[in-house]
Amino acid sequence: MNIPIEIIYLLELVIVSIGLYRIITFVKKYKALPSNMKVDDKLREVVHRQFKNKIIATIIAREILVIYYLFTKADKQSNNRNVEEFTIYKDTGYTGLLIALVSALVLEGVGLSFLLHHWNAIVAWIHILLSLYGIAFLIGDYKAIKRNPFLLNESQLIMQLGLRYNMM
Repeated sequence: MNIPIEIIYLLELVIVSIGLYRIITFVKKYKALPSNMKVDDKLREVVHRQFKNKIIATIIAREILVIYYLFTKADKQSNNRNVEEFTIYKDTGYTGLLIALVSALVLEGVGLSFLLHHWNAIVAWIHILLSLYGIAFLIGDYKAIKRNPFLLNESQLIMQLGLRYNMM
């Protein structure tokens, strides 16, 4: 069954148009939110508004935040005098754990990819891409832990552990 090339081009044009429309509405909704909100909260709120399914919205928000933390530098935040900040990444040895996990992913990724390449090249490339994603996620999560300390004021305790958990 041959599909005419014009139909394929039309389908690609529709998919790209829908994607661009989603991105434009995402940016507009993001800019409409108050500027005093944290970037994490703004991104999560906009994504949850655009997607009805909570599971898909949570996954997409987490992926966007991985990319955000991976490629951005820590911004200078003014410290509120009524809020005490506590970090855990220094005391728990998370840096050493991160280095060990990234090293293991690199060694395992290279070795297993050579083995998989003899069996099936496509599977080997998929494994390499998943290994790179795992490394990117770990580094983004580490940067999120560094940038989001536990906050304590007279009325509440806000705990956020990287990209995984957020409690108030």
